[in-house]
Amino acid sequence: MHDAARHVLLSMAVGDALGLPWENLPPERIDAERQGWPTLLDRGVVSDDTEHAYLTYRAWCEADGDLEAFRQGLARRLRRWFLALPPGIGLGTARALAKLCLGWSPARSGSSSAGNGTVMRAPVLGVLVPEAQLPAWVEASSVITHRDPRAIEGALVVARLARATRAGRNRAEALRELLPDVQGPLLRDRLEATLEARGPTVALAAQLGLAAGVTGFVDDTVPVVVHLWLRHHDVGACAREAVALGGDTDTVAAIAAGLVGAAGIGPDAGDRHRLVDAPLNHTTLADGEHEPAWARSLLRNLGLLPPILWHLATRRLGAR
Repeated sequence: MHDAARHVLLSMAVGDALGLPWENLPPERIDAERQGWPTLLDRGVVSDDTEHAYLTYRAWCEADGDLEAFRQGLARRLRRWFLALPPGIGLGTARALAKLCLGWSPARSGSSSAGNGTVMRAPVLGVLVPEAQLPAWVEASSVITHRDPRAIEGALVVARLARATRAGRNRAEALRELLPDVQGPLLRDRLEATLEARGPTVALAAQLGLAAGVTGFVDDTVPVVVHLWLRHHDVGACAREAVALGGDTDTVAAIAAGLVGAAGIGPDAGDRHRLVDAPLNHTTLADGEHEPAWARSLLRNLGLLPPILWHLATRRLGAR
């Protein structure tokens, strides 16, 4: 189980690091700039996508099979993570974690957002938790930040597919098997379209109205992620195609790469070498390193502010 989690986390970190410099850009600007001047963020920096998945893994380790202990452990870690002033946090997640810090219980702190913040914690749960227990564990993880049923269901779909990937199941068959359990009509229709789609994922994105970039709405993110997973058995290739779609590039690439990594293949040595940033680099899990101290995380986040501000400023100048 720990080996499977390492593969997922390292794969997510590669997708996250590849996608972060291009977040919120349309595909045409990514195509034009990806081979051009570098950004200060293009140095293996990971964002909340990898960090939340890593905290979920650590909470699972500590809980030792106790669901309530997992809920409390993840909530405690997310409070500490939030108080270290992470840059680039989504508004729905920020509201939820502010409530958590003010005393709301983990079962009631989540916002009504249907964002994809729940989904980035799902692949690692999929390879760790038995199939029959997945709904309860995914819900416990999700409602801390997102209470919308669509957000919870999207996370459960990804967790179940990660479980099937780890087991070596035929991917299209695994997706067909879970479709009858999908309650959301939009998500179900889009997953059916994903099964029928042929060719690159950009064609599916255009069919779903996402030609300008994949949004953070869970019913936009999950079908695109699933199509990338159906197409790829190489983590790096999957992440790079995800980035080229534009929009929420870091999250989409992280989740899709994590799903592919659930097969136990992981990223190649070149991509692992990109991961030079704390709190997760290419040695953290292998060395059994504990979570970084809060002060270290705070210093890291404050240190990221100048390159992030520079990144945003140059992106705006480049759009003129």
